[in-house]
Amino acid sequence: MRGKPKSGITWFHAYATAYTILSGRRVTVALAFVKSSDGKLDVIKGIIRIIEGQGIEFKCLYLDRAFFTADIIRYLQARHIQFLMPAMVRGKRKGTRALIKGRTSYTALYTMKSARTKATVTFPVHVVVTYSKGRQGKNKAITYLYASSSLHPPLVRMQEEYRLRFGIESSYRLLSSSRIRTSTRDPKLRVLYVAASLLLMNAWVVKKWTNLSTTRTGPGGRTVHEDLLPYARFVAMLQYILERKYEFILDVEVPQKKSVAGSRRGWFTNY
Repeated sequence: MRGKPKSGITWFHAYATAYTILSGRRVTVALAFVKSSDGKLDVIKGIIRIIEGQGIEFKCLYLDRAFFTADIIRYLQARHIQFLMPAMVRGKRKGTRALIKGRTSYTALYTMKSARTKATVTFPVHVVVTYSKGRQGKNKAITYLYASSSLHPPLVRMQEEYRLRFGIESSYRLLSSSRIRTSTRDPKLRVLYVAASLLLMNAWVVKKWTNLSTTRTGPGGRTVHEDLLPYARFVAMLQYILERKYEFILDVEVPQKKSVAGSRRGWFTNY
């Protein structure tokens, strides 16, 4: 897929992932390869199909702001799936920008039209006003818009609830640190390497929960000691174990150049 230039590259292989949070454990449960012909609604349907195929039920689906479209919201409403996502600020006098007013959080019904089918959908938009309190060098009120399936959620907790989704960005950074590097254009091989890295991350999360946590009172019931096993150390330990278990090549044999007469000299070894 074509995207914004990064390190001189403008074409990329694209994937969609979903993870769940259970008692503080963040585990990836779905991975899908995204084709350039796939629309955003196709991506959501594919991910939901994978998750439901594992017998996982939705409590609430937290979506990226890129999925703020009328078609996706209509689909989620028809499936009775609870969702929460940022509402993109659009328009000047009419669009969602018109909802930004005052310094008090409130909820309003908003109607959006599909650019593809021209069908309309009505859903609650929650206007959440928070104060920066010196963060990032700012002291002012900041307004966030959230589209939701629920008309009466606790507005004071909405910002904190959605912040849970930001962990997916951390998972992408960790994925890059353990993913096999390749220059192949074979999409099947590349998605296999991504899946292997995600499985390693899941194993790391489970390992910390079972072996590096202590019981406590309160939600979750356990405190995980994250500093005892960073992901980089976990990957290094696995590499060390594999190197001891399986043979690996230390010697590289390089042929010397042929002589003028065409005869071939002996081989030598580099270390």
